[in-house]
Amino acid sequence: ASQWGEREMRTALQLLLLLRCITCVGGEGSSQGWRTGRALGGSLKAAFEAASLSFQQVPVVFATKQRASLRWLEETRLRIKKSRRKVHDGGPPTLKGSYADSSPVGFSPATLIKHGAIAQSKDEVNIELARRVLELIVKDDWTQVAEKENILVQRRSAEDLRTGGFPDGVGPARAGGKGASEFVCVKATAEIDAPLHKVYDLFLTNNHVKDYNELCQEVRDVGFLDPSTKISWAASKRVGPFSPRDFVTRCHYRKLWDGSLLLSTMSEAALTCAEFRNQGISRGDYCRMDIILGGYLFRSIDNDTRTRFEMVSLANPGGALDSRVGALITSMVCATGPIKFVSALRRLTCSSE
Repeated sequence: ASQWGEREMRTALQLLLLLRCITCVGGEGSSQGWRTGRALGGSLKAAFEAASLSFQQVPVVFATKQRASLRWLEETRLRIKKSRRKVHDGGPPTLKGSYADSSPVGFSPATLIKHGAIAQSKDEVNIELARRVLELIVKDDWTQVAEKENILVQRRSAEDLRTGGFPDGVGPARAGGKGASEFVCVKATAEIDAPLHKVYDLFLTNNHVKDYNELCQEVRDVGFLDPSTKISWAASKRVGPFSPRDFVTRCHYRKLWDGSLLLSTMSEAALTCAEFRNQGISRGDYCRMDIILGGYLFRSIDNDTRTRFEMVSLANPGGALDSRVGALITSMVCATGPIKFVSALRRLTCSSE
């Protein structure tokens, strides 16, 4: 018996479990269950005796095999993790092998959005949105705008981006090439001295949005398309002579094969959310903003003790800023906004240690 392999031990364990189940099902008052269990027990005992293994030694052998199996599972887990880290370090992140992450807080059957265009083909739209966000993040033709406290801010043209093509009634209003090309993509890259889960957790609810986004004045969840995808309504503060902006955003959470986490966003222009605007702090005095494409990538570094954080954004602020002059003003503001954003994330995650 000491030479038994995994297959033999698994078979013996299954027989023992079967014996116990039959005895329990038969019950104390069932002679049939008792006779069946006794017959199986006798056969199993005979097999053990033939292998020169006493029935009393079985638990010891099983325990030894179990410990060995647990060690093997842990070693296998570490090998897989190490191989994934090699892939992670040796190349750009990819959607291959990724899956939807149901970590966002607040989902229930009552919050599910079941009607309208956005409720249709949601899986295909989510994957395509995530693919576009990831492709934008890994592009290498960015131009530096600013760098402060090891937070790098870059920009690039949006002329070559595919931002349209979603089903009718899904996605941002200005998703066409002409609308998107008037504005610039902004990217921020930084490292945060906190584990990935602490940084990522800040994005799973609306509790901390106003803590790390100083322009946000209010935010509410409209509903969920599935456990990994929610629709949110948010509004910014008034900035100078410009009216407060509001926007309705699809937020899709996804886990990549190497353990990285991706949050992809875009506006859902078909949802007016008039009730939210009327009940908001600014009482309907909003100008609708369009998030053409946006996202956040969270990657573990330094043995899972720190996080590499990347964010991208392509937006049309709307109103008087929906012009080339407005695009210029927006691109000037982008040099400071991401730095404040990441600095706040650092402060929140470090203070929670």
